[in-house]
Amino acid sequence: MNIRDHYDFLGLAQIKNVIMHLLNGTSAITKMGQVGYDTVSKRMYVHDGTAPRKLLQENDVAAIGRFRGDFSAAPGTIPAGPTLSGDYWRVTTSGTLTGVTPVANLEIGDVLVARIDSPTSGADFFSIQGNLSATSQKFLATFAGNDSAIQFPITHGKATRDLAVQVWNSTGSTWQAEGFTLLMPDVNTVIVVFSAPPLSTETFRVIII
Repeated sequence: MNIRDHYDFLGLAQIKNVIMHLLNGTSAITKMGQVGYDTVSKRMYVHDGTAPRKLLQENDVAAIGRFRGDFSAAPGTIPAGPTLSGDYWRVTTSGTLTGVTPVANLEIGDVLVARIDSPTSGADFFSIQGNLSATSQKFLATFAGNDSAIQFPITHGKATRDLAVQVWNSTGSTWQAEGFTLLMPDVNTVIVVFSAPPLSTETFRVIII
């Protein structure tokens, strides 16, 4: 077969039975406008003046952003098998995948997404927190003094004591946080305890995270 470096097809209505230059990789595609077929990735490339760019095929487009199934993060290794940028997995077993951002400690319900084609390490993925539940949502409550009570129970229903609790005296234009202590008698209740009964004209805002 005779192979020529340059052809001028201007003025021709159609080109038939053309086989593109078959290459082992893309390193030989160096000039703007140069086209080649990489036999390794089995994809067509064209140089745009900066670098060889892959031309998407029909099966590439269909695969973008495809759900790849359940993923166990327990072994600490990246998903196996051919992977394209945008492929994603749902974490079903928690674990740590070093290099993944913004969170490497993956929990059940999180989503792991590939940043690039053919990833080789955790740095080639990013995570999306998908396991947010009532435990991680902000809880708000208000109450008012009654001139007699010093304890005001707040039921939040988060089933944990691992919480951040803030109480504000919201009576005036400038809120204040002073004059009380907090008790947690169980995993679903916080009790705001004052040293003296708040007045019936005072209102309070409770924020629990």
